[in-house]
Amino acid sequence: MRVVKILFLCHITALMFGIAGLLVMLPHPELWSWNPYLMAVFLGIVAASLVFFLHPGRKAKKTAGARKALFKRISVLVLYKVIWVIARRKVKLVVEGLENVPRTGPVLIAARHFHHLYDGCVLMRAVPRRLHIFVALDWVRKRWLRSFMELACNMLDWPIVLRAEQLHASSARHSKSPSRAYTLDEARIYIRHAMKDSVRILRNGEVLVVFPEAYPDIDPRNTPKVENHASLPFRQGFARLVELVEKDEHTRISIVPAGLSYEQNGRWNVTLRFGPALSRSDYIDSTHLVQDVEMRVRELSDEKTGVLLSANITS
Repeated sequence: MRVVKILFLCHITALMFGIAGLLVMLPHPELWSWNPYLMAVFLGIVAASLVFFLHPGRKAKKTAGARKALFKRISVLVLYKVIWVIARRKVKLVVEGLENVPRTGPVLIAARHFHHLYDGCVLMRAVPRRLHIFVALDWVRKRWLRSFMELACNMLDWPIVLRAEQLHASSARHSKSPSRAYTLDEARIYIRHAMKDSVRILRNGEVLVVFPEAYPDIDPRNTPKVENHASLPFRQGFARLVELVEKDEHTRISIVPAGLSYEQNGRWNVTLRFGPALSRSDYIDSTHLVQDVEMRVRELSDEKTGVLLSANITS
């Protein structure tokens, strides 16, 4: 039986390697390298599934929860390795102010959104805690890709949201198309589920990453940013989320602003700066919280002012 468990772990690792590679590459055609990842997924599914038939009846039910937890842990570890293997060829990372990110307890990181892929990569590389990233999937056009991306996000425990304005624009552009992955009517359903998942994550004392601008500067799809280094107003959803989580009168969330500055010289030179943690109780209302977080994130993303702000100096 020990041999079976070892083989199971090996095949699950192969499966997660394939899924992680596809998860990163599917939205980015310039990175596609299909054969190795599809082979890993296929072999992992076929071989790992055989193990489940070796434990019929009650024993299978008792071990199902443990296997699911193990499956998720492996998927997270493999994803972290795969994304950095992909990103390190294109990114040189410098991290400042990491001491501002609490090592324990619930943390909400509000970050600048510059690059559609590398922002998440550098955050996962820099922060020595498991990250849950608030992701939008309204860019998906194929139903099979929707199923795959949702499966991957569920395994990683990443909340999924649909941006209503994107679905509305997509509906107008593709009104004659008989098949779309998402519809406008689903946006409210997904935001409710995303908020529920986010509340659970934070109340469990984990780290959630949000991009309050909702759109990056560099995106292979449509972005409302007219030029690089432009900023969009921060949306207030993260502040409402903090208030909702803290309604239990027990949870207190550390809100950490994170700035990102990119310079391209052959590859991207990225500086990630974390500012001092903030608290909702420091502000008279959510509007002032959002305004201050937005100001701090912009300043942390500025090469001239970011170094001082990340040095754990409070005003």
